[in-house]
Amino acid sequence: MERRFSRTPLFRGIIASVVLFVMATIGFSLFRYVDRVFWDDTTPEAVQTAGEPRLLPPHLNHTVPLNEGIQLPVPPKKDVQVPEKTITSKNPEAAAARHNLATVLKRNADRGMFTINLSSGHERTLFAFLDPACPNCRLLEPALKRLASDFNVVIYPVSVIGGEESTDRVAPLLCEKDAQKRAAGWHRLYSA
Repeated sequence: MERRFSRTPLFRGIIASVVLFVMATIGFSLFRYVDRVFWDDTTPEAVQTAGEPRLLPPHLNHTVPLNEGIQLPVPPKKDVQVPEKTITSKNPEAAAARHNLATVLKRNADRGMFTINLSSGHERTLFAFLDPACPNCRLLEPALKRLASDFNVVIYPVSVIGGEESTDRVAPLLCEKDAQKRAAGWHRLYSA
């Protein structure tokens, strides 16, 4: 009767202790440097205009906090002028593609093709591509209802998440001739 060393409780305890020690070490090192990750230069709190001093919080720069009465010199901000031509003017093909997409979306919305109009009669239009099976789209629905009071809200139903199920649920709405019934059906679809 030969006993295997790997099955003894002592061996299991040693392995568990080593694993626990490694996990604790990794956890401590991640916890120690988590502030540096969150204070990276890409965070909104750290992003400042060029020329302004970047002050780190006291726990990162290891100094005594500044006296409240001391004012640091801050250079005056320069007025930034935005050119009339935007970045899209540098790439005429991209600008043409965006213009073409906007034209096609507007034309299809005016025809009522593949769209559900939640509101109309406003100066600006918001095009939304929503899937009835998408949980994030469901979260967006109340905001779209509020935006419908200020904007034309045109929904293009898609079936990216739900696939055939979404198509089966939306097809009867798109076949409806009356725009009001389409919108009411869309709201019922999202309230279900």
